[in-house]
Formats: sequence, C-alpha cells, structure tokens
Amino acid sequence: MAKWDKYGCLVSQFPEDLRQRHEKFHGKAVVRARQAGWSGETETGDEE
Repeated sequence: MAKWDKYGCLVSQFPEDLRQRHEKFHGKAVVRARQAGWSGETETGDEE
C-alpha cells in the first residue's frame, strides 16, 4: 500500500520503468480474466 500511496494510487504517476512493468502484468491479467468470463461491468454496475 505504501508504494501505491507514494504515487497517489495512480499508475500514470509511476516512474516509466515501473509503469511499463505494471502495464505488462495488468494487461496479461485482464486478458486472462476476460477469457474466464469477466467483463468488469457486473462489479461496477451498481456505481452509477
């Protein structure tokens, strides 16, 4: 948590090398989740 707080919880505030690592791992995780049926819509559907 301290690392996230250091950058204001924003990936865009990460140093370039850390942002690229995050993008790589996050991108792969999203692809796997979508292949498993996740859309992201149900989890946020009640936040309108």
